[in-house]
Amino acid sequence: CALPICDGSSSSSPGTLNYDFLVSTPSRSPFLETTIGDSQQHISIFREPIIVSGDHFEIPLDEQLGEQLSYITLYNIALSYHLMSVEKQSPSSSQQLRKKALALYEHSYQIFRKESVRSAFPTIHSMALASNMGQAHLALGHLEETEQCTQFLLSAIMFLVDGGMQVDDNEELNKSIMNRFFDLVKPIISRHKPASAA
Repeated sequence: CALPICDGSSSSSPGTLNYDFLVSTPSRSPFLETTIGDSQQHISIFREPIIVSGDHFEIPLDEQLGEQLSYITLYNIALSYHLMSVEKQSPSSSQQLRKKALALYEHSYQIFRKESVRSAFPTIHSMALASNMGQAHLALGHLEETEQCTQFLLSAIMFLVDGGMQVDDNEELNKSIMNRFFDLVKPIISRHKPASAA
């Protein structure tokens, strides 16, 4: 989960796509909270899809545009498999869906890492991808990979906070999203807290 951390927002300059997560209201949480398996393990999925906005028919199809479209498509398909995996299904079907979701998240991650598209991704994309990959690994019992993704999520949160940036212009929604991402990294923070003096 050595994802790049980026700032800014999705690019809106001529010749690039205008896209971002569909996060519109604080009344509906952008996270799906659920439990899975016999152990009732709690997982939290950032469930907002990436939406392309505006009229892009005039944009010439080049390598960067192809990478952006590939990232958006792979991420959204991965998310749909991930969300389907928590619906009532047999345990084996749920596991297969999680594996498909994880494979597609990893493909979108490969595109994400490319320098040619980095500048188009705001930090929330880094956070959502790391969070969802970590939750998919957790559901599959991949504890080391879960830890790596959670460590990255913590780094992304610190990057955002240190830079004074927000994930959304709506202050209430921004606080809600950041609090939930922060909840996901609390286990790491509590493990590294220095013991209080006796």
